[in-house]
Amino acid sequence: MIEIVLDVSANTFKNDVNYFKRMVDEIKKIDSKEYKITFKTQLFEPTSKAAEVNECLLHDTFIEMHRYCNQSGYQLTSSVFDLYSLKFLLEFNIPFVKIACRPETYFLLGFIPRKIHVYISTDCRKNCSDFPYYGNEHLLECIPEYPASEEDYLKHSFQKGRWELNISDHTPGMYLFKKFVDYKKMEEGTYIFEMHYVLERDAKNPDAGLFAKTIDELRGML
Repeated sequence: MIEIVLDVSANTFKNDVNYFKRMVDEIKKIDSKEYKITFKTQLFEPTSKAAEVNECLLHDTFIEMHRYCNQSGYQLTSSVFDLYSLKFLLEFNIPFVKIACRPETYFLLGFIPRKIHVYISTDCRKNCSDFPYYGNEHLLECIPEYPASEEDYLKHSFQKGRWELNISDHTPGMYLFKKFVDYKKMEEGTYIFEMHYVLERDAKNPDAGLFAKTIDELRGML
């Protein structure tokens, strides 16, 4: 099975719960149930480094988002960038905690209960020795550039011949996803493909560049 993690941010829906609901509704319209779809957002404090260039997601907004996803048959979780945000997230029924491709946040692994799955984006151009292993981690190969090149992913991920290959995709278009599906469709197990999701392009939104997948691009793929 392939799990698709749709990354949605407050940069996109501006803490407008109704806009987020529309994002979920549009996915539900095109969801063929061939893949498991999970929604993911980002939680960080206003004092966090991430807040310097990104809009903070309000906790009240997350609560409403989580409730709506449950009502719609999906799960919602989040990336976390600080300990306070992690503690808040752990109050909810979540499928996993996401740790972004930021080594300065890897210390949070020590505060996550071992019974909870952790998805960690790692720079696949480097080795993955910057954090301790506790046995509940799933590594996602990532090129932390926006947009990233298909060639880098193909060179540093697909050529490794790993049995467990998970991807956090920052490339334009759907080519890498198609390649991933072809690569994994004959293998047993669950594999993770994360992508940024927006309804439409917006030059004012840093999360709506060419690396993000629009609903039009996802239509027919899910």
